Amino acid sequence: MKRIGDILTRNKTQVEVEDGTSYKQVTIRTNYKGVVLRGTQDGSTILTKNQFAVSARQFILSRIDARNGAFGIIPEELEGAIVTNDFLAFDINEEEVEREFFNVFLQSPVFLEACIKASRGNTNRKRVDEDFFLNYQVNLPPLAEQAAIVERVEALMTACRMLEAEIEHARSHAALLHQAVLKEAFAPAST
Repeated sequence: MKRIGDILTRNKTQVEVEDGTSYKQVTIRTNYKGVVLRGTQDGSTILTKNQFAVSARQFILSRIDARNGAFGIIPEELEGAIVTNDFLAFDINEEEVEREFFNVFLQSPVFLEACIKASRGNTNRKRVDEDFFLNYQVNLPPLAEQAAIVERVEALMTACRMLEAEIEHARSHAALLHQAVLKEAFAPAST
């Protein structure tokens, strides 16, 4: 067992937002939908002047919505973007966890459970308790086993994508068949 704090290290690169400077801002979609650009703004329109810079390939989570799957890896195009204190950015300890495995691990019920259990509050605004989150124990396999798991998951995901394509193709044909049946049913009777 490993603490999440063994695989993640909080990164708090402070930024003093300045008027006249353009800043990229980050948002994180819930339900595992990733980290995206919220927008770009001039510092004069940003009210919270003390923010934090993030780097590509860091892990980030929303303090408020982590329990709803609002976390992910910062993409290259968001290098140097800023976030408020409601977002926690972490460097990934690649001596303990392979980056590809960590990407898979993020979507596991085990990781979501850690986010849910670390969320505190009495309303819909529950926030992640960082210390509890970082001290949460997870069963992390050795690096060689992590690579094997990633390979297996990728093969299964490829199979899932193929099945989804087949299902979509079948739906398309079913819709065409449906229309053909209706056309035939309402065609004028031939005498």
